[in-house]
Amino acid sequence: MNFVRKKTHGLTYQPLKAEHFQKPEVLSKLIKDIYLMYKDCSNGKRTVVGYKGGHVEKELLMKLNIPCFDLETLGCPKYNKLRHIIPQEKLLPS
Repeated sequence: MNFVRKKTHGLTYQPLKAEHFQKPEVLSKLIKDIYLMYKDCSNGKRTVVGYKGGHVEKELLMKLNIPCFDLETLGCPKYNKLRHIIPQEKLLPS
């Protein structure tokens, strides 16, 4: 939220319950815990988190020392194209 307020448009943001919002101070620990659980189940294979574009996602994963890969480099379409391919009822509100 701080990023959105300070760097994007200066407006406050109140997430809806359906968005399953996590407080920023909890988010880093939550992501790290999920990654560690995933890594424990990987049977020693290399574990990499794929993300769909965006510097915020990349910076967070890098800050947490989680190996990551941008799916857009493999030709995965950007959201504005995906939203026309995926049925409307399956999209999360943006």
